[in-house]
Amino acid sequence: MSREPSSTSGGKQRSRGHERTYVGVDIVKSGGKALNKYVYAIALVKNGRVLKVDRGNLGRLVRYLWDYRPASLATDNILELGGSKRNLVRILKLVPPDTEFIQVTLEGQTLVNLRRVANIAGMELDKGKLNPAKTAVLVATLAWSGYGERLDVYERKVRINVFKGRSGHAGGSRAGKFQRNLRGAVARMVKKLREELERRGFDYDVTIRRSKGGVEQAVFTVYASREELFGVVKRVKGHDVEVRIKPVISRKFLKLIAPQETPKKYLIVGYDPGMQVGLAVIDLDMKPHLIASGRELDRGEILSKLTSIGIPVIVATDKNPPPEMVRKLAAMLNAQLFVPPRSLSTSEKEMLVTEYSRLYGVGVKNTHERDALSAALKAYRFYQDKLEKLVKKIRSMGLSVKNLQKYKVRILMNEPLSAIIEDIINDYVKPAEPSVTSLRRQVSLTLPYQAHEISKYSEKIKELERRVDELLREREILKSKVKDSEARIRELEHSVRTLTESVNEKIARDRKVSELLTRLKNASQRIEELEHEVLSLKERLASVGKVLERVFAGELTLLPRYGVKYVVSDDKLNAVFVDDLRQMLSAGTVGSLTSRKVVLPPGREKDSELLVKEYLIPATTAREVWDVSPSLVAVDSETLSRLRAAEEEVARVKEEMMRQRELTYADLEAILKEYRESRLSASLNTSKVKYFEGYVREHD
Repeated sequence: MSREPSSTSGGKQRSRGHERTYVGVDIVKSGGKALNKYVYAIALVKNGRVLKVDRGNLGRLVRYLWDYRPASLATDNILELGGSKRNLVRILKLVPPDTEFIQVTLEGQTLVNLRRVANIAGMELDKGKLNPAKTAVLVATLAWSGYGERLDVYERKVRINVFKGRSGHAGGSRAGKFQRNLRGAVARMVKKLREELERRGFDYDVTIRRSKGGVEQAVFTVYASREELFGVVKRVKGHDVEVRIKPVISRKFLKLIAPQETPKKYLIVGYDPGMQVGLAVIDLDMKPHLIASGRELDRGEILSKLTSIGIPVIVATDKNPPPEMVRKLAAMLNAQLFVPPRSLSTSEKEMLVTEYSRLYGVGVKNTHERDALSAALKAYRFYQDKLEKLVKKIRSMGLSVKNLQKYKVRILMNEPLSAIIEDIINDYVKPAEPSVTSLRRQVSLTLPYQAHEISKYSEKIKELERRVDELLREREILKSKVKDSEARIRELEHSVRTLTESVNEKIARDRKVSELLTRLKNASQRIEELEHEVLSLKERLASVGKVLERVFAGELTLLPRYGVKYVVSDDKLNAVFVDDLRQMLSAGTVGSLTSRKVVLPPGREKDSELLVKEYLIPATTAREVWDVSPSLVAVDSETLSRLRAAEEEVARVKEEMMRQRELTYADLEAILKEYRESRLSASLNTSKVKYFEGYVREHD
């Protein structure tokens, strides 16, 4: 028990907060399991002067702590605050993180009477039992004076939770985008925290639950005190993202208020990291000790669980390569890292776990526990032959070893089996190996009539010595065999690893080459098509250019193509180009050309004569035709003069027909009617009909 604040546990913190308020608490009325029914006496002391004494429930006590932010919360028995370990933990979560807990009746790990502490501090107390209010004032004053022990309530570890500020269940068509925005905000906050922690050099773990468009939730476990994180990480409560900071309650403190003794074992730990952590622990006798899973099993918490069970010697994973979190846990535990030659398949995990569950009657609740247990069992199977060989050897020798696991663990360290057996024998015979002289003395003093027993022990000792010599020889032989076997195993492992890498590279290379060849073939075909198209367009562009030059020079004339909507017309010329007259004749649509002048392709002279003489339509053929566009053609300019000659020929034919026949009006009507009836099933010569109708109208 110390008189100076600086000499107590956590004295530096207390000396800095000497001018701050100290709160003393004593229980007035217990509420059992119901914390809201507890009543406390509360005293506030500053600079040795009592500021306030009050009585109230837990809500009032917590409010005082947050209003005054005292340096310490002092009590004569910390467990009285909640009556149980569970209630006490709930209270601790409500106290400001920078407030220390001091139990003034502790000196080291020894409980001291409160009156004795007051006497040492030179305080005079009234006789009789102290009431709660006086006790609260006393413990607060003693804490301010530097008496008592600081309780390390929190570990040097802080948990930071980052999650969405809103539920993300907005309705409507934009619900998906709304959720992605929230996840994006969480992802940005996680990135910001990572950068800040790494920039400041903090050691931390992080587990992330990702979703479409970002991060749903992340949990950081930072291995530092809450005070060290002040100014580095801040609480955030926004519309899009929330950040909560919680110091982790020390398991050492929990053991102090509720200590438990657990037998020590050598352990194989299966570890499946992630947002949901899986943990499985078996010993070197293959017996299960822990199969658990949870969202907040960080490295520090796992360390506490394992050390309470036994000594971890192997940390195993079911994945190859191993996750970084598994490596960190193995390094923290100073244990071997077991990595399987290849990642375990689901069927292999199921087989391992099912067989083990049948033997030991244990079960797994989810895939994380299954993966962790299968990793531990795979590690045990790796050493199983050697472990069983050791057990069989000891049994065959008739030896009984109480703690065989301390020898089994040496097999995991790759020590020769022969050396381990020798040490077992030496440890076995050492306590029960009295000398021949001492045996004679003991027998002569106690049982002189059993002197013949001396020779019996002597023979037993000689027999064991011979057995040790045999084992030493066997050890040397096995050492050489083990060395050869290990060299052969390393050679085979190297060969398998090289072969696997080469096969994987070849498969990947072949797939990539095949994919690239297909893409190259498709690209080549497309290039050829485009080149052909470009060449065709170039030729057409050159041809159109030449045509336009000749049109401008007057060598060619542009004409619309009949039957196609065109953009160039010449009302004075009123001429069209017809590609296929015979199709129009067979379809009976020649009559639509009556008011036009017709130009036909080269070699269609007979068709032009037919139009002139039969249908009285001016027509001629072009000697030169150029395609300009789907609606335009270019013909030689002499075609126009030939069209004028064809017009004159049509006019001449009409006049000749009129001279040859001096017809009356009635004759013309009869001829017209007969002609119409005769041409009803064939093509109707519209030009002649119009001519005769016009003639009738003129002479009517």
